[in-house]
Amino acid sequence: MMKAIILAAGMGLRIRSKFVDPKALIKIGKETILDRQLRLLKEVGIKDVYIVTGYKEYLIKQQYPQLNFITNPFYMVTNTLASLMLALVHVKEDTFIINGDTVFSDDLLPKMIGADNYCGVQNIDRTSEEVTVTIENNKITNIGKWVMNDIEAVGVYKLNKSFLLDLYRVSENTKTIFIDYYEDGFNRILRSHLFYPVFTFAEEIDTYDDYKRAQERFG
Repeated sequence: MMKAIILAAGMGLRIRSKFVDPKALIKIGKETILDRQLRLLKEVGIKDVYIVTGYKEYLIKQQYPQLNFITNPFYMVTNTLASLMLALVHVKEDTFIINGDTVFSDDLLPKMIGADNYCGVQNIDRTSEEVTVTIENNKITNIGKWVMNDIEAVGVYKLNKSFLLDLYRVSENTKTIFIDYYEDGFNRILRSHLFYPVFTFAEEIDTYDDYKRAQERFG
């Protein structure tokens, strides 16, 4: 049975002057980001949800006691690969992986159901911050902040068991595991796995401008 992992350990430093709680608890319209993600997961039949927390995790635990919590005790000094690896100790089935600060279109998850590996993407005017992808013959061949392209990976993925097992095997002894993004881990195994883009609209809430755009589109 498919599961979901939501990564919500980060401190949200770039938006801290406006929101001091974890970004997953920011309200877009009448829902928190996490409310919206859980609703959309439920609509595609996903009820078994793991969430990796760190910064002010007690606030998320108070509001969502039904979730399976995994603490990243090193959240102040690690990046997203470390958080994901903590979750993969418990989860090795086909899984949705979602950044806890990403607001995305209602129709994205249904398009990602299936045996293959999928990455939510959108066209952007690139700055230096986005994780972007290279697409060749409708397959993702590179992913990362170093990829100089105008197609962004929005932080929503559906990965099959084979991909996740390979990711864990390759990443567990990586010397840079604490500083890598999980997309760096993806990149190391892409030659062995088919990875398909699914175009969507999304907003990752890193700054107050991101928040305002999310309110306009999804609020």
